[in-house]
Amino acid sequence: MEGLKENWVTERWIDFEYKQYVLLAYISRIKKAYDAVELYPGLSDAIGNYRHLKKLKDNLDRVSDEFPRRIILDELNEWKLSHETIINDELIDELSRIVDYSLPKLQEVIAEGKEIYEFVEADFSIEPIGLVPIYNQEGYLFTLVKSSDLLKVYRYEIKLFDSVEVVRGVALTSIDELKWKRTTTFQNIKMSLVKKYKDLPNPATYLISSTLFFPIKETFLPIAKRLLVKNLNLNK
Repeated sequence: MEGLKENWVTERWIDFEYKQYVLLAYISRIKKAYDAVELYPGLSDAIGNYRHLKKLKDNLDRVSDEFPRRIILDELNEWKLSHETIINDELIDELSRIVDYSLPKLQEVIAEGKEIYEFVEADFSIEPIGLVPIYNQEGYLFTLVKSSDLLKVYRYEIKLFDSVEVVRGVALTSIDELKWKRTTTFQNIKMSLVKKYKDLPNPATYLISSTLFFPIKETFLPIAKRLLVKNLNLNK
């Protein structure tokens, strides 16, 4: 899905009707993805854009309070123009109009995405396979879609990501994919992994399953990663 640039409000023409068209086309793409129960990257992208707009609004309000003085757009926030533009009252008003229109629109699409997220997450279950070792920063993750008996085996590793704040995320490496048979136990699959990969002699192993099928890349795996981090209590 094509997203929005961080500086979409301030690049090119700062015109309400034009920016309205850009925003509504973007939201339409997200909602089309929602119709297919595809949450990512649309939901996270919308949240990021909402946060950027809130920052821009705060900066615009501060600049308005400090007038009269000349200021360039680069001083408003971190969004960059290809050329220097001088802010005046008319331009401030147009930017404020665009931002005030856009924020509630983004809130609506974020709220819709969160409803879908909660629906999907409610269908998920997570359980450890065997005993859970003290060290859980890496291990194995089994994902199972019960309606199709599609079992995927991943190796997971917890990594730190530093953006606005340090957060923990999950990096997955696909190991195997198979049709799950009820005669095959998850413990047996775990033991076969221990024999094959000697560097993890006592791996933390989890099964995340759903009764319904959801798009793997766009929905299932992003939510499964968050569920795993939550289960490991890594962000507390």
